[in-house]
Amino acid sequence: MLLVFFPSCSPPPQLSEVYDRLVYLLDGSRGVNEIFFGEGLVSYNDQGGIYDDDEYNSTLEGTNIYMYYSEVLKSYKTDDGKEISQYGSVDEIKAEAEKYYSSSYLRKVYPKLFVDDYYGENGLGSRAKYLVIKDEDTGVSTFCEYIYHDPVITAENPATVYDYTTMKIVEPSSGDTLIVEIRGYNAKFYDPETGKLGSGWHTVTLQFILEDGQWFLDGPSY
Repeated sequence: MLLVFFPSCSPPPQLSEVYDRLVYLLDGSRGVNEIFFGEGLVSYNDQGGIYDDDEYNSTLEGTNIYMYYSEVLKSYKTDDGKEISQYGSVDEIKAEAEKYYSSSYLRKVYPKLFVDDYYGENGLGSRAKYLVIKDEDTGVSTFCEYIYHDPVITAENPATVYDYTTMKIVEPSSGDTLIVEIRGYNAKFYDPETGKLGSGWHTVTLQFILEDGQWFLDGPSY
């Protein structure tokens, strides 16, 4: 991950002044990361056999991309019977993401997640991970997830676990940009020193920026 630094004249805050906020951002962004970069939301496809469901397919007929997308469930039950509610729209997902991530970072991420940029059979563009598909005949709009997305966060390679006791602010931090080093654990990560994949604890560098008087993550935290 390439970090671009824009130095400011004012000095950075002490870690004690922003520690709680940074922990809040890292903890809170985990759920967003799963939606953005992990397995995502639970859809009818995850429950199995959607293509035999005529009622479901009828809401997507005439779109020519229905075969690639599956309707997101408003809620689902876990194996132990617990009812789990889900985000029901792109706007709801964005509202959650904007609690933790900077607007500058999300401007880069949103088009890859929510804009279908696919050009025909050769796949010159890319599919949106989440899309609202409107049936041309019925006018029914359906919030869907792309079936064939390739998650970065998986059961075999879960999101980074951070040791908050190792967090420190490093140069070239400033009054509006924080560069933070912290120890993180990954089952698999790229080690720039060896040029190979590693596993275990390693140093992670994160960037935070000040927006409207609050600190936000300015890059991925997974």
